[in-house]
Amino acid sequence: MGSKRGSQMKRAIALILFVIAFLLFLWAVLNYSYLAYKEACGTADAVGSGKCTFNHVLILGLSKTKTLFDDIGVAITAIATVMIALFTYFLVDSTEKLWAESKEAALVANRSAAIAEETLIAAHRPWLRFKAYVRDPFVAENEDISSAFDLTIENVGGSPATGIYINHELVIATLEDAIKQLPKFSQANQEIFDSTVRSSFGDTLFPGDTLKPTISARGRTRRTEEHMEVYLLCSVNYTYTFGRKRRSCDAGLYLLHGEELMRWNGSVPLRIRPENLGLARAHSHVY
Repeated sequence: MGSKRGSQMKRAIALILFVIAFLLFLWAVLNYSYLAYKEACGTADAVGSGKCTFNHVLILGLSKTKTLFDDIGVAITAIATVMIALFTYFLVDSTEKLWAESKEAALVANRSAAIAEETLIAAHRPWLRFKAYVRDPFVAENEDISSAFDLTIENVGGSPATGIYINHELVIATLEDAIKQLPKFSQANQEIFDSTVRSSFGDTLFPGDTLKPTISARGRTRRTEEHMEVYLLCSVNYTYTFGRKRRSCDAGLYLLHGEELMRWNGSVPLRIRPENLGLARAHSHVY
């Protein structure tokens, strides 16, 4: 729409300049014709002497042709200069618009390429799905809490997950606080994963395969009058190759629940058998 409007404006300006040039030319012809007539017939003597004839006026007008065309040339030069200035302005304006459109097209192409790459990676990368089950009693004593859990980790993606490294921790918190802790917990474990040789010596999980490790998680007690819950933070770090070596971290937040646990305020020792406990997924994220 803007380009069409710009073209119409350019055509209108060109037409206006043409009309101005034509009117200047017509004015010059008429002016010099009048001057020739005035010189030939401007006095009574000229009229009475027979000099005021058409042929004489024509000859006198033709004698001034050089001066006429010199003046017309000056006018045309001025008009041409204005037209060149306008052409230069529109050329610069068009170039800037073309550059802006090219830049936008390049950005769109880059975004499209990035989206296509992400889509391709998502379709072929490994995706880990894991579940947790209570294995040993939940014990709270000497300001520590601990328990053991069985994990089932399955690769439901399209390529192997290598260097699998699992980290875990028990925390006493509200759900909101536990969710806030999850990315910090995952980031800290990711840094440990990157700064050690764990990524080179961990397990490899091929698509469709399952890994069943047992973890022993620990944490600190926290006495409070408000209602708190016990959560298992668990992160699975691994690497995969798609064009280059990449890393990922699948994190899960599980709520440890039970009737005895609900009545516990963190101030007394506690031991709850596994059959009296449940574990429910409360939140998960891939970093």
